[in-house]
Amino acid sequence: MHSNSVNETPLRVDWKLTVNPVPIESGGPFSAALDGEAVFSESFLDDAQTVFEGGVTEVNFVGLNATVQVRSGATGPDVTLTLDPDEYGYTCRETKTECDPENDLPSIPGQRGNPDCPPENNLNPCGRFVALPTSTDCAPGGACDARNKTSQCSDNRFCIIGDLSLQLKRDLGQYTASSEEEVLFGWADESTGWPLDRMPSATEPIGPLGFRIVVGIVLVALECVMPDSTSDEDLLSFPIDMP
Repeated sequence: MHSNSVNETPLRVDWKLTVNPVPIESGGPFSAALDGEAVFSESFLDDAQTVFEGGVTEVNFVGLNATVQVRSGATGPDVTLTLDPDEYGYTCRETKTECDPENDLPSIPGQRGNPDCPPENNLNPCGRFVALPTSTDCAPGGACDARNKTSQCSDNRFCIIGDLSLQLKRDLGQYTASSEEEVLFGWADESTGWPLDRMPSATEPIGPLGFRIVVGIVLVALECVMPDSTSDEDLLSFPIDMP
């Protein structure tokens, strides 16, 4: 379940995890390369078109956390993956020229001016702007009509035509294997610390699985909350070489 700061409707975001460990020996240390994707479903993006007047064609990612845990078969710290900076660099909203977020003026993250981005105001921040998959083919029989999204065309003159996949930055986890038969990895879904009975505040720190984005000048928060732990069948399993 995902709780968000815009409305109380659960939203769909898939977190795709990739784990590539070196050979794992019982009782010994080992490392594992960790990466993955955050996938915002087409239906998730469709929902955004109904919340924001005029629709949404791009968002500014202020921050994103995707935390990997070793669940059993080894010990080691959680590793939090973020957006890949090589894929999503910082640019000015209006000119799309490069900028340095270290030069941001004091204000709310994602809603502040930057001297690299004249004019310096909250309408022209320095951010990581990601374009949504859209089409302006609103003609009968066109791309939007084929998806039964003529209403989006009527409202916004474009429609959403697919999922949005964001590449996470690869990182390396360090672990020590136990004497069990396998090591299980998964995303953080136990004791994430986010309460189930309230929506997240956009100005609060991001939890283990969540993000903050700016749509126009609206700061939006989303946090992942899972009251039940993931079953072993849905985790990534790797064998331990026994002596």
